[in-house]
Amino acid sequence: IQLPHSQVFVAGATGRLGLRIVRQLLLSNPRLRIRAGARDTDAAAEGVAAAVRVGLLSPSDAARIAIVPADLEAGPDAIRAAIGPASTVVQAIGASETSGDLSAPRRIDGDASIALVAASKSAGVGFFVMVTSLGTGALGWPASALNLFGGILTQKRRAEVALEGSGMRYLILRPGGLERPGDDHGATHAVVAKPKNSTFGGSLSRLQVAEVVAAALADPSAAENKTVELVSEPDAPRVALGALLAAHPTDEAQATRAARLGRDEALAAAKAAAAAALEEA
Repeated sequence: IQLPHSQVFVAGATGRLGLRIVRQLLLSNPRLRIRAGARDTDAAAEGVAAAVRVGLLSPSDAARIAIVPADLEAGPDAIRAAIGPASTVVQAIGASETSGDLSAPRRIDGDASIALVAASKSAGVGFFVMVTSLGTGALGWPASALNLFGGILTQKRRAEVALEGSGMRYLILRPGGLERPGDDHGATHAVVAKPKNSTFGGSLSRLQVAEVVAAALADPSAAENKTVELVSEPDAPRVALGALLAAHPTDEAQATRAARLGRDEALAAAKAAAAAALEEA
């Protein structure tokens, strides 16, 4: 498939990862327009202006950013309004471990992410990129230690399951640790794609994750219905990121997936109808 990515909605666009995703998307496609979701639109606008002042964004690139209010806990209508006419959604939200709020993972990584998936489906979004974490799909050391923070990996997996069952074409990216590597990390460490549920340690930079997202949107057919675990290694061969995604195995072909989900929905509807009839009787 080649989806017309004329507009992309980025949830979490003002975060450290989200900002880099926005910039890489703009750099990768001169015709692309970004709907940058932000809780604080004034602060987001100042952030874009600052990026222009220091040369991270050109004025013409910044003009392709529409900052939109986006509170993923505000209900489906508000989320759909934030998505607007975007054909693609990139989710880069996540609870901050430094906040100390143990309820945040359920609210943000779980419930808010699931709400974004549901709203995206109802808005007719064709492709959804979700960034989660190593260890989301299976327990393994040291990644599983993250779950001590409010069960955050469990909540991220809830969101992944919702996306897998949505029917939308998707790419799930599970990066390793993002805290230490800086934006110059790619000069010495190449991105490596690992099979899902296989990797529990490693790191890469936020910029490298953003570059993978941009590569996926440049060629959606290379990334469709895949779950990719990402780390970086100093001795790994340097492969174009689009080719890296293309070589990664698909979770399930879209035609097979659509047929399976259709059967599941029909079975669920039949069960609900039978239960209603029984209750009425």
